[in-house]
Amino acid sequence: MRWGGTRFPTVQLSDPTSYTGGEFVFHDLEKSFPSDGDKVKMKNRGTAIMFPSFIFHSVEPVLTGIRYGLTAVSRIGLIAQEVQEIVPEVVTLGEDGYLTIAYPRLTALLVEAIKELSEEIKELRISN
Repeated sequence: MRWGGTRFPTVQLSDPTSYTGGEFVFHDLEKSFPSDGDKVKMKNRGTAIMFPSFIFHSVEPVLTGIRYGLTAVSRIGLIAQEVQEIVPEVVTLGEDGYLTIAYPRLTALLVEAIKELSEEIKELRISN
């Protein structure tokens, strides 16, 4: 099975000298409110930033000029069709026709699989 996670790649399309403001601000993850986080100014056209979705961030307003950028959301997860072949009871067909994985129901199975693999590794180490 293939795994993934959500990422936000962002590409600078404007000449950075054509606007002011618009910096990315990455905030303190330990606080529930924004702090004076690290500001990132995309210095060149074509510059890309990629960061995981769990990082609290914001983009400051553009004060003068126009800033163009391209942001996409890249999701990483399991492929439902592959999971369905192995554990069909955690995959359902939604009204929209898409397969959905009930990830919480997979947790116990994954923990047990890790325990079994750990035991096998232990036995292999003993026999060698």
